[in-house]
Amino acid sequence: MPKVSVIIPTYNRVEHLLPAIKSVLRQTYQNFELIISDDGSTDDTRQVVISLNNSKIRYITNKGSKGPGGNRNNGISHAHGEYVAFLDDDDEWLPDKLQHQVDILRKSSGTVCGVFTNVNYMDKKSGQLIKRNPIFVNPKQNLLRQLVIKSPIYTSTIMVKKTCLEKVGRFDESIHYMEDLDLWIKLAKKWKFEYLPSPLINYYVHSTDQLSKNLEGQIVGKEKLFKRYPKLFRQDRKRWSRYLLSLGVHYCQTNNMKKGRIYIFKSICVYPFIKIAYFQFFASLFSPEYYFRLKNLYKTNW
Repeated sequence: MPKVSVIIPTYNRVEHLLPAIKSVLRQTYQNFELIISDDGSTDDTRQVVISLNNSKIRYITNKGSKGPGGNRNNGISHAHGEYVAFLDDDDEWLPDKLQHQVDILRKSSGTVCGVFTNVNYMDKKSGQLIKRNPIFVNPKQNLLRQLVIKSPIYTSTIMVKKTCLEKVGRFDESIHYMEDLDLWIKLAKKWKFEYLPSPLINYYVHSTDQLSKNLEGQIVGKEKLFKRYPKLFRQDRKRWSRYLLSLGVHYCQTNNMKKGRIYIFKSICVYPFIKIAYFQFFASLFSPEYYFRLKNLYKTNW
């Protein structure tokens, strides 16, 4: 039985997938299975994975598109390992990533559910390093608080005990944005995480179609999390104000000026010292066309 089940969810990104797979196969720790969970790709993903002809790799597909959470859950349901590690299909691991994490979890107590690491920010096009060790974790501060201020956990960095994943219900398939943060919060409410400050993954920044650009998905994800953990998100007034502001801006960007204006106004009421919120509220009084003109004008002059 493999000690670790590595799950790579993918969808129509075969040009990025192969380097990600190879970074797993190059690991110094080799007691793993690699599950490629395909969300219905129409490119050459299946042929490329099968052509590798590696006994460690299992290729599975979803019945219909499940989104990022459902795609990862499909991988978890096929996992045989004691630990589960996730890798996004456009990221890569450094060779000793699994070994370090397995060593930590082997020695951990029952109060620990997983371990995550730091990252290297990389430019996908040039392959150049943008920033090393951007994640800061304050060991004296509750991780739950850090998760909602600015989550230090990148999905590609984490390894979790499978039993813990099963107990909290895996990823929420009803949201396609911040579903990873939702899972980390559920885990952190019950157990502790270990943290490795060394960057053990290359996180690639590129201009292809990424989920973070899906505004409607962001709106649904944020609203669900705010309703699910109201006390957690509201404990820092300034941060809560910025969340409300971002939600209001997203609504304006999807041409729902009325709903956007409501959230921007709430943002100002919660913490009235964020200058950009007043400009956003003023811009939201106009039509979507003029809103974008004013928004671009603000960027130009500030």
